[in-house]
Amino acid sequence: MPEYDEIKKHWDSLSKNEDSYKASWDDFYMLQKEMEEISRHIQGTEEICDIGCNNGYCDFQLLSLFENLKITGIDYSEKLISNAQERLKKSDYRDRLEFRTGNILDTSTFPDKKFDIVLIKRVLINLTDEKDQMQALINAARLLKDDGKIILTEAVEENAGRLNRLRKEFSLDELKQPWHNKYLNGDVITFIHSHFTVECDDDYSSSYYIFSRVFHPWMKKVNGDKSLEYLSEFNRMAASVPNFGDYGTQRLFILSRK
Repeated sequence: MPEYDEIKKHWDSLSKNEDSYKASWDDFYMLQKEMEEISRHIQGTEEICDIGCNNGYCDFQLLSLFENLKITGIDYSEKLISNAQERLKKSDYRDRLEFRTGNILDTSTFPDKKFDIVLIKRVLINLTDEKDQMQALINAARLLKDDGKIILTEAVEENAGRLNRLRKEFSLDELKQPWHNKYLNGDVITFIHSHFTVECDDDYSSSYYIFSRVFHPWMKKVNGDKSLEYLSEFNRMAASVPNFGDYGTQRLFILSRK
């Protein structure tokens, strides 16, 4: 099991991407789908705490969509936070956005206020112990106002298994979890449903994963090409396909306190 300091070094190293989306995720079109899905659950007047904000790429996008939104972004990588703060200095969002160093497992690093929404994007999968994943959610709930909600988007082991079984039908190799990730397993999903009111549990990424992780690599393999190309025209079109199925590794949950 990778040590957390090694995982932090991994994210620190991505600060070289400065304000690029690549500091967060190489898959540009999936990142945009994630942002579109999150936006559907935002009214536009809330105060949001984005835990694991990375370099703030997604926060700047959200503020460009909602003119009355306010965001506090926290991340445990000082280097990524430094990138975010440098970009903020040059932006028009200084009165609606702030960044600070913080750790989802250490509530003493949390802002001293409550929020309408706590946003968690692919953070729990960087905690390699399921007990830590559960504790992180308990910690995050402490930041909520009484009627607040958690917007959680994470990779789920069960869905990844279905995707790999589909890939096998097309004679494609199994997709392995990144070394620094632990996808949410059945115990964590059960914990979520038992400790929170789950307003939404949506496999919003299914059709995109079917096309980008099965059909596209299968077509390339047939043509003797095994390269991985996220910024392909095929993937751009796949991101526009209406969602269907339950093969998307990424699931979105809307949670409130019971």
